[in-house]
Amino acid sequence: MSVPNEIQPADAVYQKDVYVGFEEQTLGSLVGDLLGNDDVMAALGRAIDPTAAQPDDAAFSATLAEITGKDPADVPSLSDGCLLEAVSDLHVHWDDASDQYHTQWGEQPDIERDPHARIEIVEFDPDSIVELKCQIARHLLCQVRDCYLGMGIAPPEPFRLLGAGHHGAGTGYEHYDFYDRYHDPTAEISTWYEEYTPDDAYELSVPPAAETEP
Repeated sequence: MSVPNEIQPADAVYQKDVYVGFEEQTLGSLVGDLLGNDDVMAALGRAIDPTAAQPDDAAFSATLAEITGKDPADVPSLSDGCLLEAVSDLHVHWDDASDQYHTQWGEQPDIERDPHARIEIVEFDPDSIVELKCQIARHLLCQVRDCYLGMGIAPPEPFRLLGAGHHGAGTGYEHYDFYDRYHDPTAEISTWYEEYTPDDAYELSVPPAAETEP
């Protein structure tokens, strides 16, 4: 996909939709169990550090096997792409001289549901594929951070990191004084809104799956 002539590539946000290969019920249980697993949280920290050794995804695979009821030997590793069902083609998002937003949409896979995530990154030149993977992992964790901040509460500790997450959230941090610059990796943060965070804010309750007629 070519970038429209009226913008420079560095001014565009490049987007790709991601579809995870789990039913919503299983995915909700998976997220809750992973967030409560200290080994998985430690692995997330290593996943966003390009100088760290490649993380061992054994804790993730063990949790996944328990949730799905499969033998651990039958669960593919995270590095094998066990979560990924499909991705869209590339979308290009930009704003013009009058601050009007535009998006040139790429083709979507033939899946009748919304994507679970949208990668939104600006142009950069990674030194290696490891650095690219770490940057995307950090970007998605920053999106989790943005979801909590958008609700006016503090993100859990593993997600209190700085960097670009949701593009729309970053625009808000840039232009509204009541936000710190969470999208800026060099910013000094004065608040994570802990004082507005309920004690049970991080408890995940997944409703039972609806029963169907035989």
